[in-house]
Amino acid sequence: MTAETEFTAKKSSGKVEVAFTFDATSLEGKTTVIFEELQQDGQKLAVHADLEDTDQQISFPEIGTKAKDSDTEENIASADEEVKLTDTIFFKGLVPNLEYVATGRLMDVATEEPLLDGEEPITAQTIFTPKESEGTVDVVFTFDGSSLKGKNTVIYESITQEEKEVGMHADPEFKDQQMFFPEIGTKALCPETGSRMALPKEELTIVDTVSCHLVPGKEYKLTGTLMEKESRGPLLVDGKPVTAETAFQPEKAEGTVDVIFNFDVTTLKGHDVVVFEKLYVTTKDGDKEKEVELTSHEDIQAESQTVKLTEVPTEPEKPADTPDAPKTGDTTNLWIPVVILVAALVGIVVVIIRIRRKKF
Repeated sequence: MTAETEFTAKKSSGKVEVAFTFDATSLEGKTTVIFEELQQDGQKLAVHADLEDTDQQISFPEIGTKAKDSDTEENIASADEEVKLTDTIFFKGLVPNLEYVATGRLMDVATEEPLLDGEEPITAQTIFTPKESEGTVDVVFTFDGSSLKGKNTVIYESITQEEKEVGMHADPEFKDQQMFFPEIGTKALCPETGSRMALPKEELTIVDTVSCHLVPGKEYKLTGTLMEKESRGPLLVDGKPVTAETAFQPEKAEGTVDVIFNFDVTTLKGHDVVVFEKLYVTTKDGDKEKEVELTSHEDIQAESQTVKLTEVPTEPEKPADTPDAPKTGDTTNLWIPVVILVAALVGIVVVIIRIRRKKF
């Protein structure tokens, strides 16, 4: 890559510009230096060719990023009212001892539109002065993430120097830049009836099928608790809450997981039970593992999570002093109404005869 400028000096000292125009897409992460020669009539008069002269150097910075949540230390987070994310920028090719500004924006992977905290875009900024051309700098985001359930987000980063952009990393498909906020939905059924109706008995099974959209390859756990709809408290059997859990490691982002409850509900006829679920992810805390709650589905009014424990219908008891009513086809006591009918007819005939005698 070369350039030249022809000029005629009007004074013995002065300056002249040499402009280079070229495709620099292959130079990301490189630091270049410009060598200059001054010629007259093809004869070399002066040379300035010093690889270490920073005034001659031009850097083409390269940056990469890796995002993590403060709780999980992973690129998966709970959609809480207060979320803290740290995006670590790896840079190469910056000029030491110059002041730079790193600016991050949280974007929606699906739409590539900025995500909002209220009405404002979710952004963060760090001012730094590198001592070396290569290194790292953290950009920390703190925001309300309660509206981000089910969202797959990505952090776009740019680095500016004197308000001019010198580096950018904005790739919605780059996994290390993504931050996922899981969401779950559940559907509870009694496998015996194939519905959300169940007969109370000593050994009842309820299967809660949880649909998830997660980051594959990580270790998760679903913990379910049965709640009593009327009291809005945990369902107690022998004084203990009814719970169940399932650990799993999904191979795909989307899928379902069953959480199975087995318990005695003979004393709970006519009650409605609601399944509450919590999702945890297993992460590293130094050399130890820890479980961090990611999301939950806890809606006491949710029909899809409700199982009705119906009462078994029973025949009403007959009073002890009530004679048995005649059954269909039973002619045992049929003579009683016949006798009454005949007696009534005879009485009517007798009355008519007496009336006629009086007339005559």
